[in-house]
Amino acid sequence: MGLPDVPNWIVRIEIQRIQTFLFAVPRLRAMLGANALLGDMLRSVLPALVLSNTCASPYAPRRGDPPDGDPPEGDPLTKATPPGPTGLTSLDDPTACYQYGILARDGGHLTVAFADRGQGTAEARAFIDAAYATLARTLPDLPVSIRLIAWADKDKPDAGQEQVPSTAQLAELPQFQGCTESGFGVAAAVREDDETATMRYLSRASQDKLEAGKWFQDDYTRYHDFVSLLAAQGQLPGDRGKEPKNLKDLSDAGGYLALIHADGNRIGQRLNAYREPFKGDPLRYEIQTEHFFHHMRVAARAAVVTALDAVFTPVLQHHKRCIPYQLLMLGGDDLLLLCQPQYALPFTVAYARALKRRPDLPDHKPLSIGAGIVIAKHSLPFHRLHALAEGLASSAKRAYLRRQPDGTHVERSVADWAVLTTSWGDDPDSARRHDDLVSYRLGDGHTETLALTAKPYFVLQEDLATPADEIALEQLVSAADQLAPPQPGAGAGSAAQSADRGADNGQSPSLPRGQIKDLLGELGQGRRWAELRYAELRQQLDDQHRRTLDSCITRDGALWQRVTATDHRYLTHLRDLIELTELRYLGRRKQALDSAEVMQQAAAAPEQEEQPHD
Repeated sequence: MGLPDVPNWIVRIEIQRIQTFLFAVPRLRAMLGANALLGDMLRSVLPALVLSNTCASPYAPRRGDPPDGDPPEGDPLTKATPPGPTGLTSLDDPTACYQYGILARDGGHLTVAFADRGQGTAEARAFIDAAYATLARTLPDLPVSIRLIAWADKDKPDAGQEQVPSTAQLAELPQFQGCTESGFGVAAAVREDDETATMRYLSRASQDKLEAGKWFQDDYTRYHDFVSLLAAQGQLPGDRGKEPKNLKDLSDAGGYLALIHADGNRIGQRLNAYREPFKGDPLRYEIQTEHFFHHMRVAARAAVVTALDAVFTPVLQHHKRCIPYQLLMLGGDDLLLLCQPQYALPFTVAYARALKRRPDLPDHKPLSIGAGIVIAKHSLPFHRLHALAEGLASSAKRAYLRRQPDGTHVERSVADWAVLTTSWGDDPDSARRHDDLVSYRLGDGHTETLALTAKPYFVLQEDLATPADEIALEQLVSAADQLAPPQPGAGAGSAAQSADRGADNGQSPSLPRGQIKDLLGELGQGRRWAELRYAELRQQLDDQHRRTLDSCITRDGALWQRVTATDHRYLTHLRDLIELTELRYLGRRKQALDSAEVMQQAAAAPEQEEQPHD
């Protein structure tokens, strides 16, 4: 029976609550394993079912259906590795997938097209049953939605019916303990914690994630998620065997680490505008959609590889025990990266710059990001850490939309960050409204408002609409590098290198830190008083430091900048700059006090007399 020009049915598998699945067990190894299992399921296991004897072969698109436009350039994954069992797992090649009816297999979705070969929906339902059985057996705690959709209805909201497996799955026998790692699910195993020597009860899902994390760290070629593929091809800087084993390994000497969450700006709107001309040809519409996403995935991972190399390769020699970063998730335009605090903002700048230098996406615009960076103690619950990073990324994306010149959409990356020294961490927006906005009434009746922070920032200086009046994160990072205490005998380097040099050299900072901290505490006492105190401090600085501050903090020696020419609102960049400069000292005061206390106790302890032996 001949194939029609378009398929009759689509099976659409959508992974739900992905982040809940990834972070259910807040251990680094388990999170890495969850990401590897999820990527492998979508990119390898389920596509293998399409090609196996589990179900009949699906519809294959017409030969004349490659997408309009050239394939993306500079994909790190084009350095081919041996193909997986389906021949599709090792590369990101949508055109190859089309020949098997696989229209999409990334971004939390798998879409497979089926033709009616005289059996109605039997072939599609066979694939659905096989997919359900595989998911239930391999990833039992992964929420999924599987829909069987008639091709004519595929663009309707909530098209198709939610499918259930045709055979009932036997429930697991209840145990006497629940899973102590994720908080849900019955225990199927018990293990002793390597760090605390306490017993941990694990559900099968938690056990699988931890086991997958161990395999991920021991053998990158086992899984086919993008992080594993990049690592297997040697695209990630750092020696094998030095990967961090837990969050404590990733933290600095003060116990702090940084989580970066980056997401593409306005991707949905850009995609809809790009594929609008293809709505008359439904199959072409699907193929062009994947063509757009393919370019986006390649741009993101190529920029990540470039940024990781620029920031971390020069400093790996200073980290003998452990690599100071871990790529946690890379899917589509989404990025999650853990690293030591002093590298977080330099990496964000390098990532945005690499994206800017990449070829445009198919809509002839570059990919820009909204990035949220949260810096906190490694003991902060990871779900809270991730929620804060997501909130900061949302803040950056709102600033991206709000600060477009003349209502146009210029692709400019924006970043927001927060440094938390508390045990939980307040919502950044609420904390800023409470702590960083000061209003008071002047003698002439006007109300003056001071913003003690200028966050969020455009990332790149070249993206500023009015460089004479605005400051980019790139300038703050460069200034913080110049203000950092240099290591004797070391030349000038990147911000990341300087951060690493200053982290453990034990030198006193070049800037008068005590006086600057006093000034930061007085910023809220009034604009004129703060200007006077800053002018006094500025006169005490050497010429180099004064020039550095003038380059990104002041205009004609002034501490405050007026938001607009007609109101009484002012902002300053000083606190943000000093916050970046101080990242290398996080937790050091407490660490020094704890060490001093231990030494005092040891000195005060009475010496024990040696007892004679019989």
